[in-house]
Amino acid sequence: HQYAPIIKSFTQKYDIYTIAVSIDGGPIDHFPDARLNTGQAEQFGVAGKPVPATVLYDGQTKTIHIIGYGVLTHQDLINRIFHIMAPEKANDW
Repeated sequence: HQYAPIIKSFTQKYDIYTIAVSIDGGPIDHFPDARLNTGQAEQFGVAGKPVPATVLYDGQTKTIHIIGYGVLTHQDLINRIFHIMAPEKANDW
């Protein structure tokens, strides 16, 4: 899981609560409390899609946002989250 240290450092840097879900049932480095998939992938709309999948859940609006698939850099994550959370400003930069 080459993405684990990237997403772990990103979520720590920006203080984002993270739940790692293992699709294949294996452990995920840097996430000792990773959960086994018991329907989360289906609920978030990423079942059968490429892994890793990065999903953002907005607790305020109860909305699920798919950030992307595969290994993303910090800058990729920032750009995609900004585009989702502030779409009216995303084209300004």
